[in-house]
Amino acid sequence: MDEVMKKKFDRLARQSYRKVHSYAGFLCFNDSDAEDLTQEALFRAFRQFDCWREESAFSTWVMTIIKRLYCDLRRRRARGILIVPLTHCEIDEEYEAYLADPGPTPEEVIIQSSFDPEVVAAMRLLPTKHRNLLWQFAVGEMSYQEASMQFNIPLGTVKSRLFRATRRARQALEGSRFAPARSVAQV
Repeated sequence: MDEVMKKKFDRLARQSYRKVHSYAGFLCFNDSDAEDLTQEALFRAFRQFDCWREESAFSTWVMTIIKRLYCDLRRRRARGILIVPLTHCEIDEEYEAYLADPGPTPEEVIIQSSFDPEVVAAMRLLPTKHRNLLWQFAVGEMSYQEASMQFNIPLGTVKSRLFRATRRARQALEGSRFAPARSVAQV
């Protein structure tokens, strides 16, 4: 890959990083896995950058890669293949200084504080296909057309799933501080 393409990839990756990482975090509900998925997806996107079709958004392409990586991760875990974190291994004291701080990164702190537990709990109640779609509209700012391409479903299906997801999320949040205020006419 020549320098111009590397700079273009770097610019696109930086612009879409927050959106892509947020999507990975939503799929996993685990910051460590989300970071791993994001890094692996961007690495694969870099290797296959010449395959990216510019008529689709770069972030949509990378989120498709993340979705596939997440499915692979779930399959591996279902088969019982676990990756043991380094923190559970015996490490000589002389090497401990080279390990990363086990605490959350500044970015993780911001992400964790951005999502209210009530909203996350309501989103977890939604079926996966509705949750992913609603997440893309609420956080990823994805258009109907982009969602249709990413999820490989017709535009009408995108709209109906989004309607159902929104209705179910509202029902799940009923009675919470996020419940929409009722007007006098509704009472």
